[in-house]
Amino acid sequence: MQVEQKFFIGMQDVGNTGIASNKASNKALIEMLSNVATVHAIQVGQSALQRKDLDMIWMVINWKLQVIKRPAACTTVTARTWAGRYNKLKAIRDFEILNEAGEIVALATSDWVAIGPDRSSFIRLDESNMGPYQCEPDHESLPGTTFSKVREKDFEKLSETLLTIGRSMIDCNGHMHNTAYLDLVNEVLPDDLDEACFDHVEINYRKEILVHDTVRIELAAEKPGHTSDPEAAGAEEDSAPKYCIFVRSEDGKVLHATILLSNSNGRQKALGL
Repeated sequence: MQVEQKFFIGMQDVGNTGIASNKASNKALIEMLSNVATVHAIQVGQSALQRKDLDMIWMVINWKLQVIKRPAACTTVTARTWAGRYNKLKAIRDFEILNEAGEIVALATSDWVAIGPDRSSFIRLDESNMGPYQCEPDHESLPGTTFSKVREKDFEKLSETLLTIGRSMIDCNGHMHNTAYLDLVNEVLPDDLDEACFDHVEINYRKEILVHDTVRIELAAEKPGHTSDPEAAGAEEDSAPKYCIFVRSEDGKVLHATILLSNSNGRQKALGL
């Protein structure tokens, strides 16, 4: 069962630096994917809008986005989604985004878990809660892909900054909105770059961030000879520099999230290397 939704790319949805200028940001693209996923959930009666009637809440734990041709401002794109494979703990949801000419301009995959209303326990996934999605386990947007395993020792810190989270970043779940993590990326990148300069993005969520929390945002570069993606080891694209943003608590003791950024063609400059 596939669901699609059209989205207009407004001026608030674009990058403002260099090659990203007036092109859809990664934050805007992932926001579209999140919203079309909600449309799908509404159709099967499992959305946040129906929470009072539910005994489960869906939460995303991983995003992987690959931008093929970044769409421009003031154009319309179509985001499409479907549920893929699942096991008792998590489900895979895949996506594609098409431009007005029907060309695929971005692909994405994601991991989701279901938790109870008290947020203290995971809900087992089985036919009773996944059946309504009419899953397509053999239909993969990024065939064979896996989520990267980030090892902190493989990265060299380049810079860091502190930021206190305001109410504007908090969503209906009471914690920082998933796509707002890409706003944190822009807080630590050099002035001549923003997150839309990178066509490959992975986000791994570890621990929720609440309003008024102060977070430590660290920009790090992957050390030569290391790779966070075993599938890419030895491949030509692995020569492109990779960066990771570590989002930690103010004291550094809690890792809230990691955000991996790269381009397969290596066109972004090496930051501090």
